[in-house]
Amino acid sequence: MTLRTLAKQMALRTSSILVVKLLGFLARIPLFRMLGPEGIGRYQMVYSLYVLLLTFITSGFPTVLALTTANDRTQGWRFFKILSVLFVMLGSVTSFLCYTYASTLAQLLGDPALVFAIRCLAPTLLIVPVLTLIRAVLQGTESYGRIAVSELIEQIFRVITMLVFVMLWIQRGSAIAISGTLLGTFAGAIAALLFLVLAIIKRPIEGIHTYNKSSIFSIGRSIQQLFHDSYMISLSRFLIPVSDFLDALIIPRRLQDAGLPFTSASALYGEMTGMAATIIYLPLIFTAALTHTLAAKLSSDWRSKQYRSFFSRMRLAMHVGWIWGVGAAIVLFFFNETLSELLYGNTQAATGIRLLATVPLIAGLREITTLILWSMERRKEPFNGLLLGTCGNLILSYVLVGIPGFGHGGIAIGMISFETLALAWNLVAVRKYIKAPPA
Repeated sequence: MTLRTLAKQMALRTSSILVVKLLGFLARIPLFRMLGPEGIGRYQMVYSLYVLLLTFITSGFPTVLALTTANDRTQGWRFFKILSVLFVMLGSVTSFLCYTYASTLAQLLGDPALVFAIRCLAPTLLIVPVLTLIRAVLQGTESYGRIAVSELIEQIFRVITMLVFVMLWIQRGSAIAISGTLLGTFAGAIAALLFLVLAIIKRPIEGIHTYNKSSIFSIGRSIQQLFHDSYMISLSRFLIPVSDFLDALIIPRRLQDAGLPFTSASALYGEMTGMAATIIYLPLIFTAALTHTLAAKLSSDWRSKQYRSFFSRMRLAMHVGWIWGVGAAIVLFFFNETLSELLYGNTQAATGIRLLATVPLIAGLREITTLILWSMERRKEPFNGLLLGTCGNLILSYVLVGIPGFGHGGIAIGMISFETLALAWNLVAVRKYIKAPPA
């Protein structure tokens, strides 16, 4: 693949992700102003639960499916059919349990008023996993146009539905109003799923040869291979939402231990993990486009032993990630008040933005090195790094956030330690394995 082709695909993915993120970014301006810091804190609590449950269903299977499809489209399609049945079963069970035990989950989050919001998660957990599977197949076939259009449709429906319901329910309190954001996620997923199904029916994916007959033994081997390839990626994917969910359990409580009332603790938690983090992680859309575009290519290069091409693309990704991350960190550090005022109409998030300014650089390089290790079939290493980062984050957050007056700093140190420890582990692993590629 030429650099020009890569640049075109990067431009398509970057522009599509940028438009989608921009729509979400603009929607959050009225959303955050209506809900306020306390409402955003509640939203982050429920959203962390949603991501945790969604990751439990999908795990690392979409990533493995995309990488498998890039190397063998027919095998990828076979995996897709197996996973579709699995995801529908897991999604149905998880959705039912989420709705039934909503009150218990709300108590676990420390806010009994979130019962209705948690119940609004239930239908989303059935639809979104299937949508991620279809996109994974399309990513493996490099059908970025369909993915981009589906993401745009999803975001438009999500934003419209979300804002309508929040405006209708805001008078009933933030605990009810945030339910509108979850219903928006469901509406967007339904719209995107329908578009992709119709698009594939109209123009089937090229290069897929369906099996006329499949023995029970071949199906069994496919399932065994699928789980063997994905379990470490699944564990790695699972650790991030677990870390976020544990933050939602620990940080508000430790802020209360430091002397803050519940409303103030929820507001500070929302200010850091919802308001500041929204701006901090925005530059990662470029990194996401880079990894999304290179995933299939790096995996194919490594499996076909095209090491020169692999290392060339790896170095390009690291250089681009480094330059972009440094630039983003400088802008965030020096223009924190301007960015907070632009999005929220006040400077409440400025402190958090300044404290977390280095996160785009560290997190971006972590994502790139994770993709490199996965492509090299060293899938255990990113998991080890994330596990180390999660442990460091939890220990530091628990100790530091409980210190009176150190809430902002404690949360920031915990978040940065998570990314830094995970990145450090990945870099050591990459350096180790590139010295001796397999023969």
